[in-house]
Amino acid sequence: MPEGLVTFLLVKFAKFLEEEGKLLRGVPAEAEQIKDELEFMVTFLRVAEAMEEEDLQLKMFAKKVRDIVYDMEDALDDFKLSLTHDHGRMFYSTLRKVAHLFMRLKVQHQIGVQMRSMKERVTDISKMHRKYLMSNNMMERGSSSSGTRQPSRRWYSFLIEEADPTGIDGPKRQLIEWLFDSKSEREVISVVGMGGLGKTTLVKKVYDDTEVQKHFEFCAWITLSQSLVMEEFLKDIIQQLSYALRISDPQGLDLDLMNITNLRMVINEFLRERKYLIVLDNLLDAEAWSDFGSALPDNSCGSRILLTTRNQVVASALSRDKVFPLDRLSEEDSSTLFCKKIFRNNTCPRHLENVMKDILVRCHGLPLAIVAASGILAAEDSGRLDRWEMVRQSLPTTLADDANLKKGFVKAKEGMTLEEIAETYLSELIKRSLVQVVETTTDGRVKSCRMHEILLDIIIPKSIDQGFVEIAKEQNINWPRKVRRLSIQSVMPNIEQGQGQGLRSLLVFGKIESSPESFSLKLPTRRIRLLNVLDLGGTPLKKFPKEIVNFILLKYLSMRNTKVSSIPSSIGRLQNLETFDLKHTQVTELPSEILKLQKLRHLLVYRYEMKYDDQIHTKYGCKLPAQIGGLLSVEKLCFLEATQGNDLFKELGKLKQLRRLGIVNLRKEDGEALCSSIEMLRNLNALSVTSFERSQIIDMENLSSTPRFLARLYLTGRLEKLPDWISTLDSLVKLVLKWSRLNDDPLPYLQQLASLVHLEFVDVYNGDKLCFQAPGFQKLKFLGLNKLEKVDTITIEQGAMPDLEKLIVQSCKSLQRLPLGIEHLSKLKEVEFFNMPLKFIMTLHPNGEEQDYLKVERVPDVYFTYWNNGKWDMYSLSEIFKEGSNSATSGASKIERPRHIWK
Repeated sequence: MPEGLVTFLLVKFAKFLEEEGKLLRGVPAEAEQIKDELEFMVTFLRVAEAMEEEDLQLKMFAKKVRDIVYDMEDALDDFKLSLTHDHGRMFYSTLRKVAHLFMRLKVQHQIGVQMRSMKERVTDISKMHRKYLMSNNMMERGSSSSGTRQPSRRWYSFLIEEADPTGIDGPKRQLIEWLFDSKSEREVISVVGMGGLGKTTLVKKVYDDTEVQKHFEFCAWITLSQSLVMEEFLKDIIQQLSYALRISDPQGLDLDLMNITNLRMVINEFLRERKYLIVLDNLLDAEAWSDFGSALPDNSCGSRILLTTRNQVVASALSRDKVFPLDRLSEEDSSTLFCKKIFRNNTCPRHLENVMKDILVRCHGLPLAIVAASGILAAEDSGRLDRWEMVRQSLPTTLADDANLKKGFVKAKEGMTLEEIAETYLSELIKRSLVQVVETTTDGRVKSCRMHEILLDIIIPKSIDQGFVEIAKEQNINWPRKVRRLSIQSVMPNIEQGQGQGLRSLLVFGKIESSPESFSLKLPTRRIRLLNVLDLGGTPLKKFPKEIVNFILLKYLSMRNTKVSSIPSSIGRLQNLETFDLKHTQVTELPSEILKLQKLRHLLVYRYEMKYDDQIHTKYGCKLPAQIGGLLSVEKLCFLEATQGNDLFKELGKLKQLRRLGIVNLRKEDGEALCSSIEMLRNLNALSVTSFERSQIIDMENLSSTPRFLARLYLTGRLEKLPDWISTLDSLVKLVLKWSRLNDDPLPYLQQLASLVHLEFVDVYNGDKLCFQAPGFQKLKFLGLNKLEKVDTITIEQGAMPDLEKLIVQSCKSLQRLPLGIEHLSKLKEVEFFNMPLKFIMTLHPNGEEQDYLKVERVPDVYFTYWNNGKWDMYSLSEIFKEGSNSATSGASKIERPRHIWK
């Protein structure tokens, strides 16, 4: 946890220095020193976290780091809060300007004082952990063949990514042959090549080889860096030597008092008569070699120095004839390695070939880049062109290591939204079985997930112990002063009784046992002024709490599933707000002050109401100011009432970051303007458009250039014809059409959509025949057919929909029998029929007029669902037709209960 906190703080620190640098006269130097010391701590903390339960000193050190990180974060947020304080209550502009200037001068002084104090604290802790490192051998352990314990590489590089690049066995054999050369003189062997070719991976495999470990009396791994402190590295070698040779006090010397020359002498003395192997990973230049080279004796014992470098001149000068160059992979080898990591048959699907080629071009033939890219894409659905394209765009930053999975904080990356980055982390955690999927959408997205109870039992106590989170299950509670996140479960405690001065997140989970009339929310504004996240979803809240607008640093605000019906104009004060979630509230209009929220990224204001007799959702959106184009950071905007006409749609075209857009109550005359705006939204991933009423035509024909990565499309309203551009959407995963009432069969235009997983029709087609032709709909897993009231026959050709898992047919009152060819659907798991006529049901009876049910024996069961006395009831075939029933009439009597459902 401390490692993640420090990394998170560094990002926050850098952002603060960038935004408020003009304030920090004389302070940047001290701030940079703090930053440098914190960066030095990060990797050490990675080791400390793994061992702190076994070492009380380490645990205490981690606590000190955590405390100072929390204090520094509080200080930074306090500074930010002071600088963004609302002085609108002052009546005169001149007085307001003077007050603002005075405030900035005061904050500048406070920053200077706090920075100096923080620097002293950070420096003290850093000195303490360096001394602890040198005196306690913070290195990973191993064992040699002779039974002596084997030291390891530099402590902060104890994790090295394995890439397993193509053709590594040959180079490994060559390097081992050079190491085992019979020459007794000390020799230097170099592996040279640009970054990403796999130099470290290759040398690591050589270093870890059992025969290599047997061959040398002493082995050490040293990773170099541009910011190396030579004195510390020399001390590290001595510590590794003393550990391997079981010398607790090397020559009785105090290493802290020794200079570089003396340290070199000690190393030279230790190694004078020993056969050693030293790996110098990432040797930068000749100067770094001179510092190390003089410390490593040429003792005629067959010792070897194995180094990796990007510098060809250095490699040639030091190694003479033993230089192993690593080259880029050819285009063919790059493709082979990439496909081997992702596709079982080592062949890339046709619709992904172009994006794969582009990804490989960006990898420049570097094995590590190719393996990293393939590792990211392996967790993605190979049918999702949009997901592959997202990875392609983000390759320059995505190819970094995945340490954030452990840290738990999402870091921004070029070309990706924070949500997209978090989704890749979640996918990796799921793949590693650290998170379990509870529910997915039909198009494969994770809808809900959970952590295993055993893992949760470990994480919760540790998080509470470290002040990371506190859980409130009782009315009267107290929590530590520095608790950062409070989870309220089923009760609403009196927050006034707590400390909570560093509170960043206040989350409400579970149903609060209180009526809307008696429910009250008292938030101590001054005490929790640094709040970033407030989730009041599901509470019996009826009014927007006025004190919320005083949380100036708030980034996330949710009132989902509450009774709130209006938002005050003072919402404009929350200028740091990024997510505003009002889903399933009674809010129907937002004030013009919403336009002040320039950092707003997600604006969700809508609710659904369902008509249970036909399972059709009616969406209700929200009226927004027509100048919505000023919210340039918005990525999700759902659902927008299309009441301002063309002016509104022109504004939408300015929202270049928009990824999800929902429009309701669209009129035919506004279709052309909407299409013009959609053509400008190149990042759009999901689009939902609903007409003013069921009979109203949606004019979407004028969309000449579609968003390339559109994955989900919902069109609800009359269509004069199916828009031609739909059949060109290679990234389309989910398509829902409602009330289209097309005269032409839409299936021939949709069957070649390469990525389509979910297809849903509601009152879409006026014809009497539907035929799913082979080899159409190759990826389809879900098919829903509703209110196709004239369709009497559905045919499925062999080879069509081979992956279909779920089929739902509802209110198709002319359908005479099961779809012809349903027996071809070998992966079908579930079939449901809603509100179907009695004649159709009777064709499924083994003794009835038709025998189709006998053809679908491998389907687990067929279900019939109907609306009965205010709830949905369901029967399966096995319940309707009991074993031993010999006549259709006995089955019919049960089917007709209740009779009204078969009308």
